[in-house]
Amino acid sequence: MQELHANQGRFQSSLEDMISSLSHQAQGVVGAADPEQTDASGPPSREGPTAETRFPIHEPRGIQIERYDGNPGTCRSFLTNCLLLFELNPSCYVTERARVASVITHLTGRAREWATAEWTKQSPVCQSYADFSSALTRVFDHGTPGRKSSRALLSLRQGKTRVLDYAIEFRTLAAESRWNNHALADVFHHGLADNIKDQLAPLDLPEDLDSLVDLAVRLDNRLMERSKERSSNVVRPPAQGEHHPEVTASRGGAPVHALSVEPMQVGHTPLSPGERQRRFKEGSCFYCGQPGHILAHCPAKDRAHQ
Repeated sequence: MQELHANQGRFQSSLEDMISSLSHQAQGVVGAADPEQTDASGPPSREGPTAETRFPIHEPRGIQIERYDGNPGTCRSFLTNCLLLFELNPSCYVTERARVASVITHLTGRAREWATAEWTKQSPVCQSYADFSSALTRVFDHGTPGRKSSRALLSLRQGKTRVLDYAIEFRTLAAESRWNNHALADVFHHGLADNIKDQLAPLDLPEDLDSLVDLAVRLDNRLMERSKERSSNVVRPPAQGEHHPEVTASRGGAPVHALSVEPMQVGHTPLSPGERQRRFKEGSCFYCGQPGHILAHCPAKDRAHQ
């Protein structure tokens, strides 16, 4: 086991040296072919340019690739990240073997062990990135993304989430399916929540997915805004023990508390302010002056209005 780890360490170092050497050679070719490196207005210098001037070294730039350990669920995303790295650094990965070597340096675990065996025996799959990526997919990714995504699309539902979140998940799965635009639009509509479908029912629905998604998102946003408006217009009930006297408008427009307003009394003259204050303190009725009840439950008033 120790010997195996030592071999892997030497193999890792060998690959890194190879990538560095290939990068330097590629930059040298680019620098030699650059017309700006040559001054046509004067004779060439007797002292040749230094290696640093003629062969500038540019470190690879771009994304940080997470090492792949052979997990089938992340194989395709790992290879996509490798392609992005090559696209962002074309001068660093000129040859096919340089690309394969770079991929192997980003492997770990059982994926690294498989690639080490293939590279050591000079397998034909290591001669080009296309062959190597196909072999890597064949060994570690046994799924069929198109079928898996299609089944997931059929079972996907909006539920209680927003339409925008549902649309993002739907489009992610749709990118891996082989369905046409009309079929995707129908399945997207089928998975919408009932309240959104009710709003779409009287409308002429667009036939393409993008237009249908935009329409559903706008409707969902408006429904959310309307719900917030309704909740802000709800009057909060008074807390227990909290008393808010009724306020009415007088003929002059000024608000008057209900306690200061004396109802119309047939056959009775309005009470003076002093009398009203006395009856209020004694708990007497404002209508008949008897204690034990209030104006709203006065029997004399009820008999007078019969």
